[in-house]
Amino acid sequence: MHIYLQQFARILRAGGLAGITDVTVTDAGLRAELTTVTAWVACIADARSVIDYTASLVGAGLRTRTIESHDDCLLRMISRIEARIAALRIGRPPSSPTTALTPMPCWHTRGWPPARPKRDASGTP
Repeated sequence: MHIYLQQFARILRAGGLAGITDVTVTDAGLRAELTTVTAWVACIADARSVIDYTASLVGAGLRTRTIESHDDCLLRMISRIEARIAALRIGRPPSSPTTALTPMPCWHTRGWPPARPKRDASGTP
């Protein structure tokens, strides 16, 4: 059981409500689009089942009031992440390996910040 669920139960007044937003899976598992590396990075691929999550809530003395499905939002989020990764690959420096991205600030690969002009003793360039 997660400590945060115990804390919710401890601080809530009788009849109080807490909203929890998390990713869960059905007994059928995740859709193929949600099992990619991108989904794993977004903490989706290792999501727990609704039954398991509900059992944790009950174990902490809480109950589930509403469960909502927002699969379409997850798919859009993954698409945006994959588009950003693709943009990084397109903009990578020519010396980078083609199979991996090397994280570094863009100014190192693009010559930024530009060199400051040399100034003489009077301060003029």
